[in-house]
Amino acid sequence: MRQRGDNVRLDVIDTGTGIPADQQAEIFEAFRQLNNPARDSGLGLGIGLAIVSRLARLIGAELQVSSRLGHGSRFSLLLPLDRTTVADIAAKSAPDDPGGRILLIEDNAIVRQGYELLLTPLGI
Repeated sequence: MRQRGDNVRLDVIDTGTGIPADQQAEIFEAFRQLNNPARDSGLGLGIGLAIVSRLARLIGAELQVSSRLGHGSRFSLLLPLDRTTVADIAAKSAPDDPGGRILLIEDNAIVRQGYELLLTPLGI
């Protein structure tokens, strides 16, 4: 992570094969994998970058990709720098718990267990 003006840039860098410039937009499409035309789920689901892209738009963040063939790729998320102080946080009152439930539908057992591990400690 690095501060860039009023933003924080979070970088994820790999040393893979790289992504051709004319295909970089495609990697953000749901269920799209450039090197998996047979849709082998053992190679991943092809939804991770689509989810990140959608969430970035929802929170007003910018998602960038730069890549060089044969050298790898860098994915960057530009987030607004939060200047909230501890005193600001303490001054806010916690919202009342509205109750409710979450119904989780997931056909991948490993992903489902991961969600359970994340949600159970929260009492959800």
